[in-house]
Amino acid sequence: MLFVVFAAFFMFVACDNNLKFTPAVENIDTGDTSDTTDTTDTADTSDTSDTTDTSDTTDTTDTADTSDTSDTADTADTSDTSDTADTADTADTSYNSPYGSLSLNFSVDQIRNNFDGQQSMAGIIQDAFATGTYGNGSASVTPADAYMIQSMATYYQQSSGGQTHSGVQVQQIPIYAEGQQGVGGNPVIILDISEENVAIGTLNISLYPGSQATLYVADVNWNTNQISCFHAFGEGDVNITNLGDIAQHGALAFNGNVTLYSPKNYDGNGDISGQIGIPACDPVQ
Repeated sequence: MLFVVFAAFFMFVACDNNLKFTPAVENIDTGDTSDTTDTTDTADTSDTSDTTDTSDTTDTTDTADTSDTSDTADTADTSDTSDTADTADTADTSYNSPYGSLSLNFSVDQIRNNFDGQQSMAGIIQDAFATGTYGNGSASVTPADAYMIQSMATYYQQSSGGQTHSGVQVQQIPIYAEGQQGVGGNPVIILDISEENVAIGTLNISLYPGSQATLYVADVNWNTNQISCFHAFGEGDVNITNLGDIAQHGALAFNGNVTLYSPKNYDGNGDISGQIGIPACDPVQ
């Protein structure tokens, strides 16, 4: 049996204000300094106790009392950014960071095309292309109770918003026996490489802008064939070692290694689950 799921994309700023002021200066009227008519009346002309009484005019104890006007102990509360930048709150510590790791290894002589019928076996192997663990403990991406692990590579073309997207998607699905048929289980692993990046060599796997491929571990609702939640996203590299014409059932082989991060505690960026449109799965032990 064949099970196909589809993925979506997502993406992910500061200012500074400075205020300055300068005080004004007041000129002093020196009065009639040349009035020397009564030249011998020195008792009046030398009475400096009145004319130079600076005790009132230069009383800086009141005018320069900065203890009140520059009380920054109160105004410093407005710049308390310890709450707005507290990333320790945004990262859900019930999800370890990192959240597991995977080794990748895949090889087929022909890949599928999304127009192929379900009877076509192109691009399918009865084995895992990704092995390793995810979650807070040692949960395996290849459950021991599964009947088999199925992997398949598919060349796809999709139209959305007037644009056509194409590439290669490799999926890994645990298969469980139910009567005479197999049914899909979880977790599902998906490696997605857009067509412009499919080339021999090493490609970067990441959610960051500029990455060349994405890898995610998810649970799928098999009644709707839709992703219900994300366990983790991969950070690492995939090395394509063999490549044919992907649009015409060409060959594909690659290997690589990735570190997994839950969207609840992603690679030092805290909780990004609100930005991806699909919830994070519950913690896995």
